[in-house]
Amino acid sequence: MSAITVGGDLVHYEVLGRGRSVVLLHGWVGSWRYWVPSMQHLHLKFKVYAVDLFGFGDSAKNPRRYGMDEQVRMVIEFLRMLQLRKVAVVGHGLGAWVAAELARRSPDVIARMMLISTPLFTPPDLSNRQSPSRAIASPINRAEGDADKTIYNVDEFRRDAPLASLGRGGYDDKPISRPRQPKIADPADPTLPNARLINRAQLEKAALAASSREVIPAFMKTNEDNPLYKLLSNQEPSVLLNRTFRRQDTQYEKLAQDVSRTDTRVLTETAAHYDPGAILDALRVLSMPVMLVHGMSDPLIAPPEEAVWNYLTQEKEDLCVPVPVPAGHFPMYEYYSFPRMLGGFLDAPDISKLEIKERWRRRSR
Repeated sequence: MSAITVGGDLVHYEVLGRGRSVVLLHGWVGSWRYWVPSMQHLHLKFKVYAVDLFGFGDSAKNPRRYGMDEQVRMVIEFLRMLQLRKVAVVGHGLGAWVAAELARRSPDVIARMMLISTPLFTPPDLSNRQSPSRAIASPINRAEGDADKTIYNVDEFRRDAPLASLGRGGYDDKPISRPRQPKIADPADPTLPNARLINRAQLEKAALAASSREVIPAFMKTNEDNPLYKLLSNQEPSVLLNRTFRRQDTQYEKLAQDVSRTDTRVLTETAAHYDPGAILDALRVLSMPVMLVHGMSDPLIAPPEEAVWNYLTQEKEDLCVPVPVPAGHFPMYEYYSFPRMLGGFLDAPDISKLEIKERWRRRSR
């Protein structure tokens, strides 16, 4: 067992392997433990860290730490204390949301992300939202345009420029070594993910600008229209487990021991300030490769609607790859090709060229 303290509260994690750094973040049902098969699969090529979020597993049960802001700050501090300067992140459920927020606020530390069973609900204003082109800058004053439309100033981000390399696949291979000096990008270099397409400096600047905005839309001032809050508030973790597996399933027994140690309050606290539009825009602003995996028979987090996939992939098909798979809430247990898909994603210089049978292709509108 390994642990650090963040703000005086214990944060438990486990680590396995050596190589490029990968951080695994669990969801609302379970803890770090269900990542064990994935850690065993990856450890020969990667150094894999599985973290217990606050309120779960062996990490602190302090209600003041359960909100999304505190969970994200904890992961940021975890990376800082372990001197992990550039990592890949794999998040599931709550962990996927935390990872998306982490990347929005600190894009410089994330090489790429696989987000599994992400809560991607359709916001009421999706049809009126103007999809950003490549990145989101600071919002234009609504008084200058349609008050019912989300508008972004993106003209300054339209130019394409090379992407500097940080090791194979964008990782920092030696997290405690001296940071490498960026080199001039060669579009023919296979180690450069999407080098011809992205100006990382401008996109990271945009992400940092977006992170300073904490605007709660009018329809989210109460939780009446918050789909995640309706799903999780005052819910027992054991009830969620019963919806994902039957008692006779081997996975049920493995998850049950950790579910019993989850503080029920963490479900309500994490969901309280969920905004379906904000998480979509957070994903839109990211400059790193993102794979979105979702079980098409997920009984907890419903698969995103086609309009959501279209919104996320518009002009970003090279960076955002949706993958609907024949599984429930736990593709890492239920989808036979998951280990191969995960390894391929972490190792591919360009995720847009990954051959994935179930890959979703954007429909033109």
